[in-house]
Amino acid sequence: MSSVMEKPENVVMPVTRDKLIELSGLPEDEAESFLALGWIAPLPAELGPSSEDKSAVADSGPEERFDISGADKLARASAVCREFSVPPIAGAMITDLMDRVEELEAELERKTATEGKTEQSPYGHPSSGRGGHTWTSTN
Repeated sequence: MSSVMEKPENVVMPVTRDKLIELSGLPEDEAESFLALGWIAPLPAELGPSSEDKSAVADSGPEERFDISGADKLARASAVCREFSVPPIAGAMITDLMDRVEELEAELERKTATEGKTEQSPYGHPSSGRGGHTWTSTN
């Protein structure tokens, strides 16, 4: 869930680089340090400015557009960098890993909910409700 702005999942909301930085709430140089990594990639040209914006862009050349969700990622990565005193590349990697863990947890919750009352461990066997399988020695 985005703390900067709510938007439906899988919907692209293009914004300019300047607007992305503004929405992130970060100083420009800090946001640029993340953008220079290529971590938040510009959108493909076909997802760029709308037809109304194209006339304004024609004089200055095409401007990169980014999905608005990048603003939240910038803010979260910056917070990770401050919290753990790590450089931008590490903050970006940690943020991506945290996002992936959230996705996997949500997927596991969905699977558990659709499988009924039998709880499944992440390893594919029924859980005893006490932390999974009890291992015993055969020797």
